[in-house]
Amino acid sequence: MEAAWKSHEKPVALKGNVYVSTYGQTKVHSYLSPPDGLMVNTQIVEGHSSVVIFDGQLHLPYAEEVASYIKTIGKPVDRFILSHGHSDHWSGLQVLTERFPAAEVYAIAGVAELIRLRGSKTLERANRLYGDRAATRVTVPFANFGRGCAGNRRGRLRLQKIRGWGVRGPAHGVASSAQVAHGI
Repeated sequence: MEAAWKSHEKPVALKGNVYVSTYGQTKVHSYLSPPDGLMVNTQIVEGHSSVVIFDGQLHLPYAEEVASYIKTIGKPVDRFILSHGHSDHWSGLQVLTERFPAAEVYAIAGVAELIRLRGSKTLERANRLYGDRAATRVTVPFANFGRGCAGNRRGRLRLQKIRGWGVRGPAHGVASSAQVAHGI
């Protein structure tokens, strides 16, 4: 299924950019932080009745922008999914899990353990580099994906049949952003 990427008219004031692609009844909102946020991306997958968030930003102010943008969609956050254990994917979850406390954080096997083991040291370094823009709390995924999820050799994360979602998407990057097919 082809999708046309387009810049989205921002319903809230954002320093980052949002690009929206439509796949049938599912929309992928791709938030890209500005250069001072190291151009980190977060994918907001909008289904019929909820959204699923892939990755959570590096800097707290841009995670706040993501949260504000999500609120404008007007649907509850079903869950957060970490594609891998780099801090630019989980640091901003400090903000996002505070703003959306009912949503659990998921990751593929091994990511939670990596964050649990290295998260504090990573944040110490981030605080030296980024000051108050860096997270102060490590957010460890609540659950690992088991059945229905697999990583492959090209670094792609495949998720199938999560509460009616059929999602296949790469673990990293706006250029190869999440490809979504509703109801697979």
